Amino acid sequence: MPVHSGRLGEFARLRWVSRVTVALLALTLAGSSCRAAEPTSPEIREAIHRSVEYFQEHLDEVKSWEAGIVAYALIRSGESPDSSSVRTLLRRVTEEKFRKQSYGLDTPHQFYEAGSDMMMY
Repeated sequence: MPVHSGRLGEFARLRWVSRVTVALLALTLAGSSCRAAEPTSPEIREAIHRSVEYFQEHLDEVKSWEAGIVAYALIRSGESPDSSSVRTLLRRVTEEKFRKQSYGLDTPHQFYEAGSDMMMY
């Protein structure tokens, strides 16, 4: 029995050291500075442009609970709030959420959805 408990003690110590090492590594990585993406870089601008094109081409596929965040993303990308895409989404949110009062427990993510709509407005 003493042989087994010695090995178990060794195993427990190894497991503890492993956990501490992983925790320290995680803290080091979390605290290290990493270069942020520059919003004006060509790669980022291209990604934003492609995303805007995608949203505009698939506007009819946007679900009612997604309309606010999609409109907000379009506006933040530089799209005019008066553009037809943003106005369409704005109209959907206004009609479906406020005239029909559809916020409620049956909405998949009512708090996130309401917050996204608020940012859009």
